[in-house]
Amino acid sequence: MLREYYPAFLQLFAGQDGGVTCREARAILAIAPTPATAAKLTRPQIRAALKRSGRVHHLDTWTEKIHTRAARRAPAPARCR
Repeated sequence: MLREYYPAFLQLFAGQDGGVTCREARAILAIAPTPATAAKLTRPQIRAALKRSGRVHHLDTWTEKIHTRAARRAPAPARCR
């Protein structure tokens, strides 16, 4: 379901140990369950979620990575005519 609805989320955490089941991914998904809400996240919101997840190292790097990629919206799927 995520592959069709929220592909950017899958791509963001693809290289992370645990993928979308890692603690950071679960924390971000909790505050941004849709691509639209992810696009509206601020850096402080992302950083706070990562801290709540237990991340202590590379907070700024992860915050920027998530913020940059969350702002990119995937193109809408083509409609059948």
